[in-house]
Amino acid sequence: MCGSLAGYRSWEEIRDWYALIPSESVITADQKTSAVVRPTELQPFIRLSGPERILDLGVWGFPPLKGRTSPLSNTRCETMDVLPTFQESFLHRRCVVPVTGYYEFKQEVDGSKTPWHFSIRGSNTRHGAVVGEGGTHLFGLAGLYMVDRVRKQRRFSILTTEPNDIAAEVHDRMPVILDDMGMRVWLSPDTGPDGHKRLCQPYNGPDLIAEPVSKALHKRPKTNGEYQFSLGL
Repeated sequence: MCGSLAGYRSWEEIRDWYALIPSESVITADQKTSAVVRPTELQPFIRLSGPERILDLGVWGFPPLKGRTSPLSNTRCETMDVLPTFQESFLHRRCVVPVTGYYEFKQEVDGSKTPWHFSIRGSNTRHGAVVGEGGTHLFGLAGLYMVDRVRKQRRFSILTTEPNDIAAEVHDRMPVILDDMGMRVWLSPDTGPDGHKRLCQPYNGPDLIAEPVSKALHKRPKTNGEYQFSLGL
């Protein structure tokens, strides 16, 4: 799975690097940067509208299933095309979530959990790299989105697959990481379901870095509750 996301860059930087058209939600929203983006919080994502690639804003996590309280922040790629919750989004509403990294939590022998930060570093630019502090790149995670008309929000979920050797040391799942070509193929309606599913492979690049980080980063600030964002749909 994907526990949380590394704080995103400015929306303008994401827009300019990927040559995106900003949605009304992005244009009118106040930017609030954070070291950690958690489920139920706002995050920019990329979707298609006709032939145009749009930078939009959504809440991380599909609404909870009936009788549950946790949002569906991750989607297993093995079942995304058959589960009713995700099937329509897989066919018609795929997206890409641009990040500078993601966090996963490793279960320790004493029962505690240690957060690990995963990022892509080095000179490899095939992920649409925007090099920042420490050589960290901006890269894309495959996702699905839906429109919540009741709460007037777009909401997205991140796809997960089997881990590569590095990720397997921390968790039994990892997000689907897309290079620039993979992003175009994933978003395209011309690819077809089989082509979309073939993209859902463990990342095999040599530039994935995993590092343990302080638990203090993941202390959640107090809020007025979940689903507090209205994006004016």
